[in-house]
Amino acid sequence: VEIVSGRDVSANFDMQSLASLLHGDRILVQRSEHSVRFLHPLGWNYFATLRKKLRWNEGGS
Repeated sequence: VEIVSGRDVSANFDMQSLASLLHGDRILVQRSEHSVRFLHPLGWNYFATLRKKLRWNEGGS
């Protein structure tokens, strides 16, 4: 990603602010040579977690 125009640009990953970016700054995203295994409790559901955190399907108008 290369910043070519605009203002108040920032990079955010997992809701953590990485940095404010300036014109010409670049962010390189690439696959790591290392892997990771995530452990979750039995019955854990990724989409149920999203629904809860993002308040999906809570009704209202």
